Amino acid sequence: MKNVLLEVVKLLLRAAGRVAAQAPGWAWATAPGAGVGFSSAVDAAGNVYVTGYFAGTATFGTTTLTSAGQGDGFVAKLTRSGTYQWVAQVAGAAYDIGNTITVGAAGDVYVTGYFESQLASFGPTISLTNTSAGGATGSDAFIAKLNAAGVWQWAVKGGGSRDDYGSAVTVDGSGNAYVTGEFRSPTATFGPAAGNPITLTNSTIGGGTPSTFVAKLNAAGVYQWATGTTGFSGGTSVVVDGNGQVYVGGFYQDAPITFGSIVLPQPSLPPGATDVYIARLTAAGAWDWAIAATSTSGVIVGGMALDRSGNLLISGGFVGQLTIGAITLTGDAGQEMFAAKLNPAGAGAGACTWAVRAGGNGQDTGSGLTLDGSGNVYVTGVFSGLAFFGPTTLSSAGSGDVFVAKITPDGTWQWVIPAGGATDDGGLGVAVQGNETMCVTGYFASYPANFGSISLPSNLGDRSIFIAHIGATGVGLPEGGTTPPFTLAPNPAHHTATLTGASGSTATLLDGLGRTVRTVPLSQGAATLDLRGLPAGLYVVRAGETTRRLVVE
Repeated sequence: MKNVLLEVVKLLLRAAGRVAAQAPGWAWATAPGAGVGFSSAVDAAGNVYVTGYFAGTATFGTTTLTSAGQGDGFVAKLTRSGTYQWVAQVAGAAYDIGNTITVGAAGDVYVTGYFESQLASFGPTISLTNTSAGGATGSDAFIAKLNAAGVWQWAVKGGGSRDDYGSAVTVDGSGNAYVTGEFRSPTATFGPAAGNPITLTNSTIGGGTPSTFVAKLNAAGVYQWATGTTGFSGGTSVVVDGNGQVYVGGFYQDAPITFGSIVLPQPSLPPGATDVYIARLTAAGAWDWAIAATSTSGVIVGGMALDRSGNLLISGGFVGQLTIGAITLTGDAGQEMFAAKLNPAGAGAGACTWAVRAGGNGQDTGSGLTLDGSGNVYVTGVFSGLAFFGPTTLSSAGSGDVFVAKITPDGTWQWVIPAGGATDDGGLGVAVQGNETMCVTGYFASYPANFGSISLPSNLGDRSIFIAHIGATGVGLPEGGTTPPFTLAPNPAHHTATLTGASGSTATLLDGLGRTVRTVPLSQGAATLDLRGLPAGLYVVRAGETTRRLVVE
């Protein structure tokens, strides 16, 4: 009987290796300085792009930047192996923040955010002047473009006399950019006064409360159209399809919200809580349809993406019960993370195909979302305490930890991996390229913060930027790498396994969670791994940039 059970276990482990259902591991992580990484993107070659802000001095590879004010925006490019290529700065005397980044087909980089400084500089030749007095009295939204070498091409603003923010940006195949956010000014102007500016009016007399804006710019940075909503609201996510139709997600509260002639009813929520809207505009900027995702105690939307079939995927957080279309999710005592798939076309526009939740009694949110070419969903965010992701349970090391999770196209949890330390850490942006190879960014206040076997450095500030990469060393990935393969025998193995023909100075054995369980030195490309005391299961051996699977019996 024992031998029969062992053979069954071996078959299951080998099957797990074939279907790649186990979690990948953290490949590398870097912390340039104090601040926050808000958004990440990848290009077709796997290069990584990140935006956010830094405070004080931050070192991006061999380049050290010093903020001109309280916090400066940054845009950084790294190779898929974590080597910094370039970094660009948004500099001013107050806070200047990059919120979202995206990469066009030609390698151009687009970023949106806001600047509180009276004058914000984008390199030596481009600057924007705040429409308000700047600082505590107001901010303007900006959208800017860099070329593939990291040189600023243009920057434009939108806003008025109060606080206005650019929250999200996307780009189509022709290089047109689409941006959403919120404006609190009585009126917000998009485009230069010398041209043909577009002015939106806040539905609240005198302004002061947020109102959604959505705008389109051409590849040269000229506004093509801009539109807004009536009611207390803000845009937080935006994507565009191949036909130029624009999808926007955001929040609203306290009153009905109007999208052209479409009205969503007033939420029935506790004071300060919000419901979520998902809306579509035509290529010409006219509102097409809008739906609400409602909750008994509040809901927010974080990430949004379109799959190749035109389905819309969203993530966020909710308290109480969440209803999207005909699907209702019931949370525990805290805030839960959710992900959902919507049908954006036809008579069933906005209908929810599936929705899943994760979390427990703590505060859990899905902040960033992306898709791979097969329609698998990847979400990053924050979890605290015990959190349940399908069959997997995580326990945070501190008040909040980073998570990255994978969901299949039909809404089944595949895996989740954590990162963090003893205090407050969170994931905000995630981007994927290839097969489970992804970049994650966010913040950490734990010192150290652990990403698998990687520990980020000692105290850099109240919060520090992290940029991390998943997949190159993980269980469930194809074997291979850029260095020649090595041999591993026997495999399956009982007590020891021998490597030959390996590169590098050490060989590392990782378990199914990407944790290092053995490290041995290589001598002329060879080493023997001691497997005694390890649980039976599927492991990965890494030497240089090459990985091989190993079954331990």
